[in-house]
Amino acid sequence: MEDSIMAISRDLMIAKAQGIFSGISSMIPDERQGAPSIAFVEDYNSLCSSAEMEFPDVYGYLPPVVEFEDLGAGVGMAPMSTYGEIRTYASQIANLLTALD
Repeated sequence: MEDSIMAISRDLMIAKAQGIFSGISSMIPDERQGAPSIAFVEDYNSLCSSAEMEFPDVYGYLPPVVEFEDLGAGVGMAPMSTYGEIRTYASQIANLLTALD
């Protein structure tokens, strides 16, 4: 039973990574160079954290979580990666999880 739960979890993570990849791929190149929203980055970072926790075999191979830069008082936070970089990271996650077969 545990193996089937792991397989579903892995399949869902692969689908999530592929969804991020395809969503960004549908953008025009100029949009891919832009900064993603905080919610988008948090969603991607959640995928990274889940993959690391559920599949320790990929630890050390996963791409980084996206860090935020503090822009100062009253301005807020800004992601330190572009959509294009996150697209590459999502592809790496999908490929790593697929390779666990």
